[in-house]
Amino acid sequence: MATVSLDLVPRTRLERELLASVLGVARVALSLHLAPGGGSPASSLESLQRYLFSSETVPVREEDGSVVILSTSGEALESVEIARAIHPEAVEGVPFDQVAILLRSPERHQPLILEALRRAGIPSLSL
Repeated sequence: MATVSLDLVPRTRLERELLASVLGVARVALSLHLAPGGGSPASSLESLQRYLFSSETVPVREEDGSVVILSTSGEALESVEIARAIHPEAVEGVPFDQVAILLRSPERHQPLILEALRRAGIPSLSL
């Protein structure tokens, strides 16, 4: 199983041992840590990255379009809306490796996403 630790800083010996044990038995282990210090995030995406798993108060900022959250009544419609959101970016020349689609159940959504992207005229992607 793959294991990701997000900005974990064990405080006690037992916590350190537990974390080491969990990461030690994982087939793939990744530890991500926030950069120390730094000023205010430069974009909504940086703000999301910094504060998603933080208990700190998130500073209010102007929306800059670097993060889009979509929610619809079903997976098929959600896939169509995702393709519609990506299409203008693809037309403007944004490389596909700079586009991310975060899904709760990728194994269920993948065929729907691929079909929606094809219908939107976006070339086939490897997901």
